[in-house]
Amino acid sequence: AGALRSAGRTRAGVGLATVAGEGRLRRRPVADRSGAASVESRGKAGAGSPAAPGSAGGGTVLGMARAANPESGATPRTRAAGDSMAPAGDPARAAGEPAGTGGLRLLPATEPAGTGGRAPTVAEALRRAERRLVAAGVAEAALDARLLLRAAAGWSAAELVAEGRRPLAPAALARFADLVRERAARRPLQHLTGRVEFFGLSLAVGPGALIPRPDTETLVEAVLDFLRDRRGARERAETGAAAGRPLRIADVGCGAGPIALALAAETAPPPPTSRAVANAGASSGRPGGAGRPGGAGRPGGPGPPVTVVGFEIEPAALALADRNRRETGLAARVALVRGDLLEAARPGSFAVVAANLPYVPRAGIEHLEPEVRVHEPRRALDGGADGLDPLRRLLPLAARALAPEGALFLEIGAGQREAASREIAAAGFRLFREVPDLAGIPRVLAAAPPPLPPEPARRPEPTPAGSG
Repeated sequence: AGALRSAGRTRAGVGLATVAGEGRLRRRPVADRSGAASVESRGKAGAGSPAAPGSAGGGTVLGMARAANPESGATPRTRAAGDSMAPAGDPARAAGEPAGTGGLRLLPATEPAGTGGRAPTVAEALRRAERRLVAAGVAEAALDARLLLRAAAGWSAAELVAEGRRPLAPAALARFADLVRERAARRPLQHLTGRVEFFGLSLAVGPGALIPRPDTETLVEAVLDFLRDRRGARERAETGAAAGRPLRIADVGCGAGPIALALAAETAPPPPTSRAVANAGASSGRPGGAGRPGGAGRPGGPGPPVTVVGFEIEPAALALADRNRRETGLAARVALVRGDLLEAARPGSFAVVAANLPYVPRAGIEHLEPEVRVHEPRRALDGGADGLDPLRRLLPLAARALAPEGALFLEIGAGQREAASREIAAAGFRLFREVPDLAGIPRVLAAAPPPLPPEPARRPEPTPAGSG
């Protein structure tokens, strides 16, 4: 909980987030999955984060391509086809490169004469990798190079710093060169490292589901706020027994499971601790303290038990979600159902329906970054002609699945607020909250379900003759 987790926002679906130990706290405009400006900045533990948009799901991302990295000091250069990390025209490259290095030159560009062909130090290899990634259009080149070298060498962030002046072992250098080559070809960083962090959880990711984006953490936070307010109102109005009724949440199009797992983790009963520890958490305001649903310091004790059900139609995404729920220790609190949207849900069975459905207009997909356009599931991106087709299909199903006092939470793309609000109202929902992301762009819409139709009036039964 004490580590940093950046909440980098996304560029055409390519988000930025950091790995534990690589945390930063910065604000700068980038862009969301649909290409709209957003802002990066949030501190929590570890790295990264799409929520699962749509039926192919997925959850928000570790640093991917944007514009040139202004902090790196490097500028793009002209490269010939087949260029390695060496600058164009470098004589060391013309002389050939050692086998097994994946095109990563062993001789630094700034190496003084007379040092021969010694292996590069860690710092030198990082500089070379950064130059290659910048030339390929990867804006977060320095960060990506560090994360890839950590993955290649199996190092923590502290070990990477400590090893900076030492030669890089040949085996690690070869693995690093292969990863850099893949990243320069615009393969997503998260697919190379195999992990992303979302709301403090380290999750497995892969081509079968959309990479979780940090923008989707706004959706999780909106649901948690609703649960906290709902719990407080019920505890004031009801007995403890009534307030403790089980509560069910649906994550529609769960993908790799980021939303479902984050909600399950945040609403989990606190571990058995001493009263002093619980009170310390409450007074300090740390996660798990007062004001966090599921935290030890929340008013009224542990509250009702919460179960989250993830609905997903794609088998590959479900496999990732199942792996993540087991690795996070949340398998007992997160159920998975294969199905399209909420077609398998029972009427009135959920207090909350949360959905990050595909919302990229179909014509805009071809303009997305290569990491998204080429490597992520198209079904998790394609929202139809205007980006709202999946939302339209979900609304009547959500109206049926929600309990009368429940709520629907939808992530939307930039510029979709008015059109999405009209669709929500036309389906009989009452919009009660709009949640912006860190750039002030409307990101989440919350709505109450349509009122139940009135029960038909019961006709009085006739009084039998002679009864009165």
